[in-house]
Amino acid sequence: MDITTDGFRFMLSVRDLTWVPFMYSLQAQYLVFKPVELGMPSTVGIVGVNALGYWIFRDRNGEKNDFRNGKNPKNECEFFEGLTIVVS
Repeated sequence: MDITTDGFRFMLSVRDLTWVPFMYSLQAQYLVFKPVELGMPSTVGIVGVNALGYWIFRDRNGEKNDFRNGKNPKNECEFFEGLTIVVS
């Protein structure tokens, strides 16, 4: 649920003030009390996965912007190579 379906009511306001900060700080709290030493291969792997995710995010947003701006002449989604989805 979010504000578009529920409106800004009690559940959403309490969740935004309590649950969200608690959940977002759990990883940092865990690392404060149980520090983890990563080696170089693990660090490179984590950075590589993050870089891949960022590249996918930027590439898909570029395709979405091209579609919205009419730069995609066929108006097709080219997500899967060899398989296109015609959007009408």
